[in-house]
Formats: sequence, C-alpha cells, structure tokens
Amino acid sequence: MSALPRTSFTMVQTAVRTLEPRDIAIPDIDDDSAILRIEACGICGSDYEQFEGQLRTPMPVVPGHEPLGRIAKIGDRAAHRWKVDVGDRVAVETMLSCRHCAYAAVPPSITAASP
Repeated sequence: MSALPRTSFTMVQTAVRTLEPRDIAIPDIDDDSAILRIEACGICGSDYEQFEGQLRTPMPVVPGHEPLGRIAKIGDRAAHRWKVDVGDRVAVETMLSCRHCAYAAVPPSITAASP
C-alpha cells in the first residue's frame, strides 16, 4: 500500500440539504484504531433523512456509515483483536459497538455483539 496522504477528499454536510466538498485531515491512530482506505460506502435511508433535516444530527458531518475498503494503517492491539492487517479488505459494521475504543463507550444497559 502506498503512503497515506495528509488529507482526504470528502463531501461534508454542513446544513440541511447542503453538501460541501472538503479536504479533511487524516488523523493519527493509536494501538486500538485503524485507517480505512474507502473503496465504497453505502448511503441508506437515515442518510437521506439526515440530509433532509429530519434527524437531529450535529453538523458538520460526513454522510455514509456503511464503508468497505482496505486497511491502510492499523494499531497493534486492533490488528490482534480483529485478526486483520494492512491490506486486508473489510466491511465495517457501524451499528454494533466494538466496546474497546473511546468512541464506543456504551451504557451497560445496551448490549452489542462482541468481537
């Protein structure tokens, strides 16, 4: 895989029915995270509702939550936990919590599939 660029082109929803092209910074990762080089991303009904302003989504936001791609960079713990490595093609299930990273802090009353 080629080196990661510093930014990535994306469409950002900035307001109801408003998308703007932007280059956003690609963040650093820690041992529990990864960077995915997106090959495709599904847009579903909730993305349309978000675009139309029917959902209370904080803006700005990058629409699409059904990504497929190849791992461009991955932390050691994440690679071990998920048994994947750089170059592997993966699909991401964003509706189930990994329960490991800081973004997946789930209240104890909610259950999610374990890795």
